[in-house]
Amino acid sequence: MVTDEQIQEAFKGTKFGLAIDTNVTLKKKLIAETVFKILCDYKAGHTVTCILAELGMTTYYGTKPVKQARRWAYNVILGR
Repeated sequence: MVTDEQIQEAFKGTKFGLAIDTNVTLKKKLIAETVFKILCDYKAGHTVTCILAELGMTTYYGTKPVKQARRWAYNVILGR
């Protein structure tokens, strides 16, 4: 659904800690966990919610992840 380059571009200018800032795999995991948080009606942080919207993974500013985003997150979490 999204490429590593798109993820790197979306995270440009953010600070989530040294480990996440330098590792695209951890960024993918953060995005996937946020998708599941939103699905479970938990509130996600503003910055990561904006990143999801920028990547086209939510319907409208974090209200609901689109079907492709849910499938992508599932595959990231399971390591597929």
